[in-house]
Amino acid sequence: MRICHILGSNIPHHNQTVMAFFREQLWERIPPQARAAFYIVGGSSENDPPEVKRFAGKKALADFLLKEVKQRSDTFYLLHGQFNVALWLAILCNKLPLDRIGWHIWGADLYEDSNKLQFKLFYPLRRMAQKKLCHVFATVGDLQRFNQINPNAEQTVLYFPTKMDPSLKPPLASAVSDRPLTILLGNSGDQSNRHLEALQGIKAQLGDQVQILIPMGYPEHNQGYINTVKKQAAELFAASAVTVFEQRIDFQDYLSMLVQCDVGYFIFSRQQGIGTICLLTQFNIPLVLNRENPFCLDMQQQQIPFVELAEVSQESLNRAKVRLAQLDKSRIDFFAPNFVQGWLELLQKLAQK
Repeated sequence: MRICHILGSNIPHHNQTVMAFFREQLWERIPPQARAAFYIVGGSSENDPPEVKRFAGKKALADFLLKEVKQRSDTFYLLHGQFNVALWLAILCNKLPLDRIGWHIWGADLYEDSNKLQFKLFYPLRRMAQKKLCHVFATVGDLQRFNQINPNAEQTVLYFPTKMDPSLKPPLASAVSDRPLTILLGNSGDQSNRHLEALQGIKAQLGDQVQILIPMGYPEHNQGYINTVKKQAAELFAASAVTVFEQRIDFQDYLSMLVQCDVGYFIFSRQQGIGTICLLTQFNIPLVLNRENPFCLDMQQQQIPFVELAEVSQESLNRAKVRLAQLDKSRIDFFAPNFVQGWLELLQKLAQK
């Protein structure tokens, strides 16, 4: 069976990460039919291999796919993330072959967090489409959540190929440090990070003598919410205590920022930010997580310590940091290069159908 990989929405960072992963780590290790085609919305076609076909928009990709599936019965379509309304509607209306469709859940595409009317109207339709799926791949926590919607689908644990450098070492702790506790708040400017609530929680739990770093370069067209966060920060903390990054941050600059942190404060209730969670864990930087976040199941399964939101204190953070330093990170399933094996096994299996 040929495998056609569908990246059906223009999400540059994630799409580039997936393509780099295939080109650099999988290309020579999987059969050619397992990388037969890649259909991608947006991005530059420069340096693309011949297997890649790019589309100007979501609908253009969906229209092409709907025509192709009528002509090909030898192809399995693997949806990497799924933020394409036209494809959900095609699944709902049985216009795509359900036995030859697989969905790799990226987190946000499973949850129903938005308060915008168009999303609230669409969520029930998407849920009905998800009930029709036969093959789903995701984190342990997301599979448990999906199982509440569709317990009949074949479910496989598979981790997003997070960009990591296993050779990076935790920064050496200074014997004496008079700098304030430095907190990374959230992993993006998306409102799912609950920045306003988090700022209040940080002040209540850890005081105002802290340094807070807030990356908000993604998503685009978000200035209204950024201004709201900055206003809340100014009301709670001194101007010098909070830094909001309004532009996208280069990966190396992001790494440099992370190693300055003492804690990652992530109170989102859905699975997101696995890349940042992995990097902070690699650097022995403790995490504050919301118990409602399904990824806590994956953390617990891998015996990775974290601090629950209700239990945040300087003492609990210090204990978590000690345990992180003692943790054998070479065995963590969702760390690089360990997650590669899951991809190899899945693609071999699908290609043999």
